[in-house]
Amino acid sequence: MVPNKKIAKSSARAIAKRERQSQAVQLRANGATLQEIADDLGFANRAAAYKAIQSDLSRHNSTYKDDSEIVREMIIYRIDELVKTYHPLALDGDQNAANLVMRLDKQRSDLLGLDAPKTIEAKLQIDINTYNIAMRDFVMLYRDHYGTDDNAIAFAKEVDAIVQDRFEQ
Repeated sequence: MVPNKKIAKSSARAIAKRERQSQAVQLRANGATLQEIADDLGFANRAAAYKAIQSDLSRHNSTYKDDSEIVREMIIYRIDELVKTYHPLALDGDQNAANLVMRLDKQRSDLLGLDAPKTIEAKLQIDINTYNIAMRDFVMLYRDHYGTDDNAIAFAKEVDAIVQDRFEQ
């Protein structure tokens, strides 16, 4: 059986294309501009470099990610690479490296949403007199509508008890 040269040739071409796309992603992750990537890897223009990067990223991602997620991952990758470089220096006492690592850790934490959510506690103070007046007005309306029978009086007493109970807590 003779191997199919067309398949072998296209496979070699496909492999070379994927390698170039991976190199484009690596360059982009290291901070290269699209034009620099196009120039370095021989893409026709910036758009072709962008397309290669998107193709490689989508091939490696099992789920679709929008551009902001891809950019966030690239930034986190860059931060991680910088931390790998400067963290040992910071541990050796280099104050500038320590400050940089701290800033990078903060930025990474912000991007990943690792900080606990910030809460603001608000307290509402209710004027008990205003509330009582409103409740009394309601009771008066009820009584005017339903008369002065025992149900209206019992209702008014229950409302007074509820109001008193709520504000004593």
